[in-house]
Amino acid sequence: MGVTPRPIRLHIEQLVLHGFDPLDRHAIGDAVRNELREVLRDQSTADVATISIPRLRAGTVPASAHAGEGIGTAVGRAVDGALRR
Repeated sequence: MGVTPRPIRLHIEQLVLHGFDPLDRHAIGDAVRNELREVLRDQSTADVATISIPRLRAGTVPASAHAGEGIGTAVGRAVDGALRR
């Protein structure tokens, strides 16, 4: 009989973004949350208790390629990639 996966709970205390319009902060934050929810939805945590990562550098997302929600989606993917390293 297989182990039932537990849902992943991710808490981001602070998301620091440089070079983006402050008016886009809520759209970016919402899109980051939605993208991470999507990419982490099917991940199994059966063998993981608790992991604390004090600081995660997810890399660079070019601001010129995205606006608002697109930035958040790209940031969410970058965070997911950094978590998988």
